[in-house]
Amino acid sequence: MSNNEARRRRILRFATLAAAGTAPALILAAPAYAATGVTKAGGTITVNAQANRANNITVTRAGNFFFVQDAGDPPVAGPGCAQVNVNVVRCSATNVNLIRVNARDRNDRVSNTTTTNSVLNGGDGADTLLGGSRNDILNGDSGNDRQSGGAGNDILNGGNGADTQLGGAGNDTLNGGAGNDRQFGGTGNDRLNGGLGNDTQNGDAGNDTLRGDNGNDTQNGGAGIDAVLGDDGNDTQNGGAGNDTLVGGAGNDNQNGAAGNDRVAGAAGFDLSRGGAGNDTVTGDAGNDRIFGDAGNDVLRGGLGVDAVVGGAGSDLLFGDAGNDNLNSRDGVRGNDRNFGGVGIDRCVADLLDFKNSCEL
Repeated sequence: MSNNEARRRRILRFATLAAAGTAPALILAAPAYAATGVTKAGGTITVNAQANRANNITVTRAGNFFFVQDAGDPPVAGPGCAQVNVNVVRCSATNVNLIRVNARDRNDRVSNTTTTNSVLNGGDGADTLLGGSRNDILNGDSGNDRQSGGAGNDILNGGNGADTQLGGAGNDTLNGGAGNDRQFGGTGNDRLNGGLGNDTQNGDAGNDTLRGDNGNDTQNGGAGIDAVLGDDGNDTQNGGAGNDTLVGGAGNDNQNGAAGNDRVAGAAGFDLSRGGAGNDTVTGDAGNDRIFGDAGNDVLRGGLGVDAVVGGAGSDLLFGDAGNDNLNSRDGVRGNDRNFGGVGIDRCVADLLDFKNSCEL
């Protein structure tokens, strides 16, 4: 008989004795052999997995009891809990305000289906962590993890690895850590921090803050008033609907404010920056930049470098600033745009009656 089979039989025998009311209390309260243990103390239900086990832990609630099931490694009831059968432990829900699961190593799956706050620790390995409908903290650690906060104001920490994080409903904080991560804020005002790596970030609905950190990141603000911050790397940014702020940071960035009255800044690098529809302010900063206002009454600045500044439909202000710049305010409407070449030998292409200043060509 294998050690694992013997352990299963011992657990089942204890569960049978517990149901009959004849089990030794000392054995049920503190098992003497290594296993996934479940305890209740001080308002917290704690599940501690043993090492070298791929756990599949689900926490549910029915009436005044929490049930902990582990299909990957049979759990054992400790103080404050009781064995139901070989795979299930039951704990009273009285005064419980936190569920804590420590899954440790291997590729684990942990799910909290209750309305109680939880801390789910995946440990090393490619883990799947699923929060409940309250405020959860999900810690992935090393490995390519999948995390879903569900409803509530959740904190998701991916750790090292290429992680997929879904905040769900609520005001969530997603920290990708090192690796090429995929982040989805869901509904609510979310904060997405990509960390090291080439990350993909989607703020979705709500007033979100997206920070790519180092790496070539793809960032989509989604609906709402968003702050999209690329930091170092060649980033692709889209503000989405709403009055957004986009900052590319160092690197050659591709930016589009999209619909709304946006503020777009390219910072250092050779950037392509578009305001999109709306009354936008677009600034190129250092580098040879391409600046497009698109539709709307826009303020466009090339910054340092040899820049191309194009107004589009609407009454626009175009500034070349320092460098030999090309300004184009032509939109078929006479006299609605103003062009300021700035320092350098600048070319200004404009409609009749458009204002031009410091335009040498």
